[in-house]
Amino acid sequence: MIHRLATIVLVSLFVFGGCWRSPEARKARYLKRADTYFSQERYHDAILEYLNLLRIEPTNVHAIKNVGMAHMELGELGQAYQFLLRAEQLDAGDAAVHLKLAALYLAGRKLGEAHDEANLVLQKQPENLDALILFAGAAPTSEEVADVIGRLEKLRDKFSDQAKYHLGLGTLYLKNRQLDRARAEFEEAVAKEPKSVEAHTVLGDFYFSRGNAAAAEPQYKAAADNAAFGSQAGKCSASLPRGHSSATPTCSWWTICRARSMSTPSDRSGTACSTRTGAPRIGRPSSRYRTAARRCVAPTGSSC
Repeated sequence: MIHRLATIVLVSLFVFGGCWRSPEARKARYLKRADTYFSQERYHDAILEYLNLLRIEPTNVHAIKNVGMAHMELGELGQAYQFLLRAEQLDAGDAAVHLKLAALYLAGRKLGEAHDEANLVLQKQPENLDALILFAGAAPTSEEVADVIGRLEKLRDKFSDQAKYHLGLGTLYLKNRQLDRARAEFEEAVAKEPKSVEAHTVLGDFYFSRGNAAAAEPQYKAAADNAAFGSQAGKCSASLPRGHSSATPTCSWWTICRARSMSTPSDRSGTACSTRTGAPRIGRPSSRYRTAARRCVAPTGSSC
């Protein structure tokens, strides 16, 4: 009997020993798994592992931040905001968190908060492209937008090879109703990155908003051709509320998508994503191209 009991105890130690691991060992295991899933873009799995870690260590800033980032990648902006705000409270010096929050505030039309978040980054990194674009997007006056445009123009040599520079600058020109300059920047974005779904979609929407459906259709087709099925690029091409173009500074997929990967100067109207059903049918680009080129970031029926 004694030998049998000893055998059971030994087997239990080896088989079930994992249940008795120290909190530190469990934290390390959860963190490793979570970071691996996050790097593989398996965001749902990453969130679950980070939450397991947070049950043991509720103030782990790395886990809190990455849960917020993962929710943003999934388009779950409400959840993302809660975790990113907590991450900011625990680590006020994280520029990436400030930029994500700025983009979320901008999407929610909280311009003052967006302005403040972007400014916190600019105080330490005055040439941060994302912060400059967000700062201008939250600016209440055309004079302030013009000031940021001037600062961005001085950085052209540094950033001119990036499509997002031209998209951001073009959107600011559009916000100040400088249409020719906006078009030139959008066209330059496509020239710099011919496979960019975002660049083609923005340029297509600009053409469409100007009544040039013939020029818009090839851009939507290129966006659809370059957007891999189910890819993040494809998801970043959102449908738009009635009467709006994604190139306008009032409502666009551009804010929500770049809120995840960088930032942008535009904001959402607060309405659920929808197709542009109010656009005229005559001369309208082929719907299959426009549908393939744009997928809503937020869940259907939810507010963006």
